[in-house]
Amino acid sequence: MTPNNLPISRSDAGQQLGPAQHTSNEARLNEQMLIAELRRELSELGGMFTQIAEARTAQIQKFAGETTASLRSNIEAHPWTSVGLAAAAGAIVALAVVPKTPRSSRPYNAASFNADDIAASVRGAMSRVVNTEPITSRLERVMDSISKIDTASLTSSPAYETAKTWLQSAVNAGRNL
Repeated sequence: MTPNNLPISRSDAGQQLGPAQHTSNEARLNEQMLIAELRRELSELGGMFTQIAEARTAQIQKFAGETTASLRSNIEAHPWTSVGLAAAAGAIVALAVVPKTPRSSRPYNAASFNADDIAASVRGAMSRVVNTEPITSRLERVMDSISKIDTASLTSSPAYETAKTWLQSAVNAGRNL
C-alpha cells in the first residue's frame, strides 16, 4: 500500500500512483467492465433474435406448405373454376400493368390534317385489318386444334354438363313448337 492508502497498479511495475492516476485507472477498468457486460448482453440478444427468426421461418414454411396443399386440392377439385379465376386475375393484372395508350397528341382540327396523312392512315389501318392468309389454312388450323382437345377432361367439366342441359332444353323447346 502507498502512503495515501492507494494500491499500486500492475501496469506501473512497482511505481506508486498518485490520486489522479488511480482514478483514471478505475474509470478505465469500469469502462472495460461495462463494455464486456454490454457485449455479453448483445450476444444474448443476438441469440434470442436468431431463435425468434428461426421459429418464424418455420411457421411461415409450415403455413406455406399447408396453403400450397390446399390450393392444389382446390384446383384438382374445381379445374374450370380455377381456369376462370386465373383468367380473371390475369385480366386484372393486365389492366393494372399495361399503360393506357394516349390519344393523338395533335389537336383535332381541319388545319392540322392533309390528304396525304389521311390516305396513309387509312392504308395503314387497312393493311393491319386485312389478313392475306387464305381461309382454308385458317380453318385447317382450327380443325387441328379441335382434334387435339382431350375429350375426357371436356366431358367431365361442369361447363359441359351445363351446356348439355341447355342444349337439351333448346331441343325440347323446338320440338314443342
